[in-house]
Amino acid sequence: MMGTSSNFGNMFSVAGASLFLPFLPMLPTQILLNNLLYDFSQSTIPTDNVDQEYIEKPKRWDISFIRRLMVFLGPISSIFDFLTFFIMLIFFNATEPLFQTAWFIEPLSTQTLVIFVIRTKKSPFYKSKPSKLLLFSSIAIVAFALILPFTPLCAIFKFVAPPYTFFLVLAGLIGSYLVLVETLKRWFYKRYAYRLEQVLIPPRKIGLYLSKTARLIQNMVAVICLRSESEISIDSLIEDLRDSLGYPLEAGQVFHNLNYLRRGGLVTINWREKTVKREKAMKDYVMKHVTSDLWPKISEDWRRISAYIQAKYGKVNQEFQELLEREIRLRI
Repeated sequence: MMGTSSNFGNMFSVAGASLFLPFLPMLPTQILLNNLLYDFSQSTIPTDNVDQEYIEKPKRWDISFIRRLMVFLGPISSIFDFLTFFIMLIFFNATEPLFQTAWFIEPLSTQTLVIFVIRTKKSPFYKSKPSKLLLFSSIAIVAFALILPFTPLCAIFKFVAPPYTFFLVLAGLIGSYLVLVETLKRWFYKRYAYRLEQVLIPPRKIGLYLSKTARLIQNMVAVICLRSESEISIDSLIEDLRDSLGYPLEAGQVFHNLNYLRRGGLVTINWREKTVKREKAMKDYVMKHVTSDLWPKISEDWRRISAYIQAKYGKVNQEFQELLEREIRLRI
């Protein structure tokens, strides 16, 4: 995901820069060196540590998730590339070699260091510890890129030594870039993390019946959505499931499945207070998946749960109730 989004952003930047620059933003040999160094920095990825939460259960391989992330984060890289262009041309009055040197260093540094942000779902990213080899290779490559213009090798690749004020600007750009990516990553996972959980997304071909786990999760989604409160107690969730559907239910099953919903960003859980809160991503999930492929299998459960909640609490969440009624009308 990282390489795809970075390459997308860099190629977009090259295409955009070629429209107003009288020279190449980076020479072919410089591009090849950039890619070679970047590949070296990422060669230690197989040694990296994976968050325990991610490997607890198998994840769903979702190409659309990767495509969304590429389109979402790629332009951010381009924004900072164009900002670098602007600074070098306006404030440093950069010549062709200085401009190419600056743009060689900036994207290599940002796309190498950004791995520490997007390699984990955790926020802030430093809560997840990378492997020592990945940390070493990334820092070593960035250090090499910074030192390269001051070595005899600079003549081979037609680099020049940048002014020291450039490195202050570079530090600000890198810090701002990582903070922005971290902020948007948090939003992205909050909205789309559910797409990685196998049990939340139906397969392309659904059989005659849902598995016991899949059906229970969808019934939990129904209760959480149809209750008028955005935050409910876990005990009341279990009680509503037992009474409305009438089949045996263990509290341990509910707690286990709540973790699927939490990892998918559909709910947040306060374990101390034993409450579960519906998140905004829940509506997107219900509209795209529950009311499409899953609906023929679970529509009867949703109707029973809706009737039960209306009778017990005297009101139902109108937003999801209207969605339920609309689907019933469409399928009559």
